[in-house]
Amino acid sequence: MFSRISRSATGLFSPSPSGRINEYKISEKQPVVDIVAAPEAITILEEPSPTVAVHGLEEEPVVEPTPMPEPEPTALPAPATAESEVEAAREPTPASIDPVPTPSPSVMQVAPEKSEKLAPVDPAPHDVTPYSDAKHIPYPPLDDIRPESPFSQSSGPTNPSAVSTFAAGAATTTAQKAVNETLHRRAATAENVLTSEEKAKIEKTEARDAKQLSKIIQNEGKVEDRLLKTSIKELARVQKIQKAAAAEEASAITAHAKAVRLEQKLNKAYLEAKSKWESAVVDLKSKEEKLASAREHGQTQTALVKEKLLEVEALRAQKATDDRERQAKLASLKNPALTGTAL
Repeated sequence: MFSRISRSATGLFSPSPSGRINEYKISEKQPVVDIVAAPEAITILEEPSPTVAVHGLEEEPVVEPTPMPEPEPTALPAPATAESEVEAAREPTPASIDPVPTPSPSVMQVAPEKSEKLAPVDPAPHDVTPYSDAKHIPYPPLDDIRPESPFSQSSGPTNPSAVSTFAAGAATTTAQKAVNETLHRRAATAENVLTSEEKAKIEKTEARDAKQLSKIIQNEGKVEDRLLKTSIKELARVQKIQKAAAAEEASAITAHAKAVRLEQKLNKAYLEAKSKWESAVVDLKSKEEKLASAREHGQTQTALVKEKLLEVEALRAQKATDDRERQAKLASLKNPALTGTAL
């Protein structure tokens, strides 16, 4: 759009690389450019010997603005065309400039640019995806929730709810005692200054504690043994149910095969009966057409007989009259005296 303005103003002003218009002196007869809010809408005013002072380069002095009246309505931009859109795309788009009222005859100054207020950006919408549509998080592998047992190998992720109490081993036998060298040194140092009686007392206490710990370990072994027996019984029960389910499946397969054979047999009989029925329907239709044709023919012949009968009756009446008249004529010819009476 600025390229158009430069050509129309005969090179009086041109945009700077930042999109602003530099200051130029204009002769008395040259038009004054009034820059409005939109770069596409520029009003040409006739003023004698004005000077355009625009904020161009930063090092140029800025003239103090004079009191300004209320701005006039902004002119509507001209309809955009394909050529204008191409030229606007090639050139940089300047920032929005506020409309400037009619300045004093000596100096015209463009009002300082106002920063455009951007609409607040809405934060990211809250995820309202239903839980059923969310991606299912599988259970963590068994190795992540318990140490690997030396007697079994993990073969993939395991449901934690299916892990028994002693799946990772007994607590009293798999617990690893932390080695603390400082405690060993401190115990050895303290033991050197103890008497034999004190050592015997401490050893007696440790033996009593070890005996109690041994009972705990033995009790845990008994609990683990009972749990193992219970698990074996549960396995036997589940296997029994599995056997019954397999037998039920085999029975269902047999019944299904029997039903399939029966359906195929009945379907075959149905198709044969349907074929016979369709043939009977075609034959019945042909017989009905033949019967209708025969009835129509009989009715036609009956009408012809009735018509012919009426014709014969008329001929008989005419013949009877003719016979009588003929005999009377013959009688009159034989006996002329009877002519007047006969006729």
